Amino acid sequence: MSPRLSNNSVGNLVTTALASCKDTGNNVTMKELVGLLREGMARIVDEKYINAISDAEHGFEAMLESNKILGECGSGELMTCSSWIGFGTNRYDFGWGKPLWTGLYGDPSGDHPYANNFLVFKELGA
Repeated sequence: MSPRLSNNSVGNLVTTALASCKDTGNNVTMKELVGLLREGMARIVDEKYINAISDAEHGFEAMLESNKILGECGSGELMTCSSWIGFGTNRYDFGWGKPLWTGLYGDPSGDHPYANNFLVFKELGA
């Protein structure tokens, strides 16, 4: 990551790349959706943003500010994407052998909208 985070940064740093797609009645193509996601990713790897979240006093506020787009989406369908590429989830062995597959547990009741429509990119195979 450039610029590097402060030596005082510890633990897991999680931030969200957000993209909003308004329902205009037209079908959004995959190319358009990928373009929106790329714009969202570009915002969180921006040098100005990394400097802002690295600020010891105001870093948390900078992260919250970047997530305002979630509130601006209003009601609508939420789709969450994550990348587990490079995590090596198929290599972990907790004593009973390596997993045949890895995945997420969802909430079939639909009471937790953030857990629905969740897309995870990961390597296939062992």
